[in-house]
Amino acid sequence: MGSSSSSDVSITKYFDMDGKEVEPGDLIQIFRDGYQHWAVYVGCGNVVHLRVAESGAGKGEVLKQTLEDVVEKDNWSVNNLLDHEYKRHPADDIVKEACSLAITGWQYDLDTHNCEHFATEMRYGKPESRQGAKPGDLIEIFRRWYQHWAVYVGDGNIVHFVTPRWLARTGVVWKQKLGDVLKNNWWKVNNLLDHKYRPRPADDIVRDACSLADTERQYNLKKSNCEHFATEMRYGKAESQQGAKPGDLIEIFRRWYQHWAVYVGDGNIVHLTIPRWLARTGIVWKQKLGDVLKNNWWNVNNLLDHKYRPRPADDIVFTGGYRTAVQPEEVKL
Repeated sequence: MGSSSSSDVSITKYFDMDGKEVEPGDLIQIFRDGYQHWAVYVGCGNVVHLRVAESGAGKGEVLKQTLEDVVEKDNWSVNNLLDHEYKRHPADDIVKEACSLAITGWQYDLDTHNCEHFATEMRYGKPESRQGAKPGDLIEIFRRWYQHWAVYVGDGNIVHFVTPRWLARTGVVWKQKLGDVLKNNWWKVNNLLDHKYRPRPADDIVRDACSLADTERQYNLKKSNCEHFATEMRYGKAESQQGAKPGDLIEIFRRWYQHWAVYVGDGNIVHLTIPRWLARTGIVWKQKLGDVLKNNWWNVNNLLDHKYRPRPADDIVFTGGYRTAVQPEEVKL
């Protein structure tokens, strides 16, 4: 942010991450982790914005706060996204209307009354949003170490496939409020295979997903996980990009460090372990991924694929399987 001053009055000017000066009436797009928040700039370093009220779901509150307090450490930019489509209100009218609503209660609904709806209504008189989910959309939820997937079916509800515990063999399809499932996690709409397959009609997606609510299904990380369920509902094709393939590197998140292994197929990994901390000799083991995980999370992380060409998967698996086929091998560290 920059500033300039005259001889009579000190004027602070604010600039977004692209160096564009923000002016009263501008819409501010703030890039949170996993979503965008929107506000209306009303001058003197202040914005007016709608947020979810602490009193509960379905309730919002309009606040006037400093831009810096709202942005915190996130990036932001001026984005008058509908100027090409609608004539904006005069800046004085935008500021007056937005400030008049500050410190008032406001309905909050992801589909019809979110922060972007509020901001665009102030500037254009047209409440529109590009970030709300539509029935039939796939929802990607960012957990700490993995992504959970669901199908949005309208009115703030999702249908999703869950398991009662990690690596369980049976799961249940639930219909729940998106807010109840999110907890403190971020989410986004991600219709990830629209470029590959034609989505089924939204009414069919919603009908079929809801018809499966409260039913049990077999769970398998490679063949029938939450992403398989979601993509099957939208495209009629059960696909997942989060299962491990032979030759993939597996990153396991222990409490204070990450443990690494090679996935060799059929639920097995090959990995180097040590009998005690800072030992000089370790052992290469072939074990079931589930037995090694315990209560820890994991993901596929082929971290050097951008730097080196991976060896053929068959060669990776053969080497790992051969080294452990007869007995575990000791390795000096």
